[in-house]
Amino acid sequence: MSEGLMKRLAVGGGVVAVALLGAFFLVRRRFAELSGGLPSFDARPGGYSLGEAQSLLSALGSDGIAYYAHVQLPLDLIFPLAYALALGFGTILLMRGAARSENRVAVTLRSVIYAAPFLAAIFDYWENWLVWRMLDAGARDVTKVLVDEASRTTTYKWVFLTIALAGFFLAGLRVLLSSRRGAKRRS
Repeated sequence: MSEGLMKRLAVGGGVVAVALLGAFFLVRRRFAELSGGLPSFDARPGGYSLGEAQSLLSALGSDGIAYYAHVQLPLDLIFPLAYALALGFGTILLMRGAARSENRVAVTLRSVIYAAPFLAAIFDYWENWLVWRMLDAGARDVTKVLVDEASRTTTYKWVFLTIALAGFFLAGLRVLLSSRRGAKRRS
């Protein structure tokens, strides 16, 4: 893939992701009103239990479940792709020119960091499907098996998203520090 295409995908994904984050802040405010302040399933990095899922579904009621299913989840259909493009290609671009160690640990770590945003997005889409199924089941009929799978998926998403964000910021820090060193040598 060409560097120019990666730059366009990274910047385009970043712009869309930032715009959607703004929309999420507005959506979350209404969600908090409907849920009595309980966080949504996807905003629980440590996962959730059957009792917590039932509590949220009960608190939401039919209006809150409809809002979650028809407002919040549709926004989350675009967001994972946008952040995966921004973080994935952004990190690859920032790491260009870095010293390449062929050490197995370094190669594995670099591969995990490059893959993490895309894995986070895959788990995010899987999580959305499972959340939709929980919303459809409702508080009375949601099963422990479904909640456990959704909870694990939410946790996996957050693990990979944390790795992706850390990799992106460390790559950016590397670029910043190397440009400062270069500026000091020139002066």
